[in-house]
Amino acid sequence: MIQYVRSREQNSPNIRSRLNVPELSIPGRIYYHNSGIQAFRGHLNSDDEIEKNGLSLLNKIFGRGVDYRCYSNLDPKVFENSKYFIALLWGRTLGPEPTLYEMVDLFTFTDIENSQDPKNWPSNPEVSAYIFQGGIYLPDEKQVTCGDGTIILGIEEIHRRTRKNLRDFLVNPPEIPGTTFSE
Repeated sequence: MIQYVRSREQNSPNIRSRLNVPELSIPGRIYYHNSGIQAFRGHLNSDDEIEKNGLSLLNKIFGRGVDYRCYSNLDPKVFENSKYFIALLWGRTLGPEPTLYEMVDLFTFTDIENSQDPKNWPSNPEVSAYIFQGGIYLPDEKQVTCGDGTIILGIEEIHRRTRKNLRDFLVNPPEIPGTTFSE
């Protein structure tokens, strides 16, 4: 279910919405940042398409869909051990003739117990970062996310450690201080 930001305080992350996707091939949560988010409007040039187009791009990155190789130069097998992901989607303008690109800051988490035993669940997962521009993996990109992204990742990890298991974590998103979401 898409949750849109109803209100946010000045110093809270500048996000438009978030989407929980526990049923995706790799379950996770997507945050849509307001910076350049128009890049995800699609051919209809509609704000209503942003979340759908972002989810579609992630499916292609994960190797789901016939044309995923057109969008990513990264073999989706690198995600095989991923237990879940957090993604921040935004847009970046580049080039002498400014072009707005879809950007995905993708963080996958591995080496985590998905046990019902609360002693095993909190553990300390390994995190991998993948940056995509226009669906193309940028292996040499050093800027892995922005300040808002680091705030969100920290909040997500603190929240994960309070939940019973992966499913509970994924279907119950965290509160983001200073941000009110619609239901």
